Amino acid sequence: MKNLSVPQILLLTFVPAILYLLSFILLTILLKDMLPPYLLCLIGIVLVMVPFQLGVILYTSKKEFGDYSLKSALKYTRKIPKLSFILSVIFSIVWAAVLFSVLQGFEHNFMFQTIFSFVPDYFKLGDFPNQRSLYSTTVLKITCVSGLILNGLVAPIVEELYFRGFMLPRISQFGRYSPLVITVLFSLYHLFSPWENITRIIAMYPYNHLVWKNKNIYIGIIAHCFVNLVGGVMTLLLIFSL
Repeated sequence: MKNLSVPQILLLTFVPAILYLLSFILLTILLKDMLPPYLLCLIGIVLVMVPFQLGVILYTSKKEFGDYSLKSALKYTRKIPKLSFILSVIFSIVWAAVLFSVLQGFEHNFMFQTIFSFVPDYFKLGDFPNQRSLYSTTVLKITCVSGLILNGLVAPIVEELYFRGFMLPRISQFGRYSPLVITVLFSLYHLFSPWENITRIIAMYPYNHLVWKNKNIYIGIIAHCFVNLVGGVMTLLLIFSL
C-alpha cells in the first residue's frame, strides 16, 4: 500500500466535495419550490457522494487485491480490548455531542453575520424545522425518514470507510499529525457548510485520533452514525412536536 501524494489527497477530498456541492445547487435551483433543501441535500448523497467514494474504494481494491470489494478501506480493523473500544466510542460521542451543542450555534451566528452574510437561506439546512409550514406532511415525513437513513447511516458509514478507512492509512507520511490532517480535510470537504468548520474540527478530532491510534475504523463508524442519528431524531421531534 503506497502513500497518497499531496495532489492525490487534495483530489480525493475536493473532487467529490465540488461535485456534491454542484449537485445540491442544481437540485435546489430546479426543485426548491417543491422540496425542502435538506431533502435535496440528501438526494445528493445518493447521486454523488456514495457512488464516488465507494467507486474509489472498489477501484482501488480491484487494483490491490484483484476483486471489487471494500478491502482497500479495511486496513484499520485491528481488534482491541472491549472495554477500550466501548470507552473510546462513548468518549467520541459525548465529546462531539457537547462540542456541537455548545459551539455550533455561536459559530453559525458569527459566520452568517460576517463572512457568510451573502449565503442564500436555502444553504442553511439547520433551518429545516422552521420551514415545515411550506411543505406537506407527506414531504416532511419522507424528508425525516430519508435523513435518518441517508444522513444517519449511509453517509457516515461510507464517509468513514473513505476518509478513515481508505485515506487515513495512506497518509502516514504525516506521522502523528495524520489524524489532524484527515480531520481538517474531512471538515473542509463539507463545502456546503464551511461555517461549521471550527466546531467540526474540534468536535471530530478526538475520534479521528482514536481510530488512528487503535487502528480500528469501527470506533469512527459507530460514533459518526450515533451523532448523526441523534441529530436526525431531534429534527424529527422538532418538526412534529411544534
